[in-house]
Amino acid sequence: MEKQGTGIYQCYCKSRSYTELAQAGTEESNICSKYVWQFGGGYALSEVITVVITVVNLVIRDIIIWMIKKVGYKTNTAEISAIMICVFVATFFNTGILLLLADADFS
Repeated sequence: MEKQGTGIYQCYCKSRSYTELAQAGTEESNICSKYVWQFGGGYALSEVITVVITVVNLVIRDIIIWMIKKVGYKTNTAEISAIMICVFVATFFNTGILLLLADADFS
């Protein structure tokens, strides 16, 4: 039981349908309880990270636009160009770093 969720237990639990796993519940007596918790937690973490990345990118975009408009470029073309470059770079690094951290194995 101490190796629950790995090896043969994982193969056994993975072959079960979601309905069977849900009906069995998450009591300690159920052999697949740890698998259900870990699988559900991993799925939830993945969805939360996706939402966080999207929200942070939107906030970064709004802050960059506000800051560049405060600079006061002489032409609209220069202002729009600066906004596009800064938003691209910030979003690229933010998305890349957050995804790397979400998938990293810190153990």
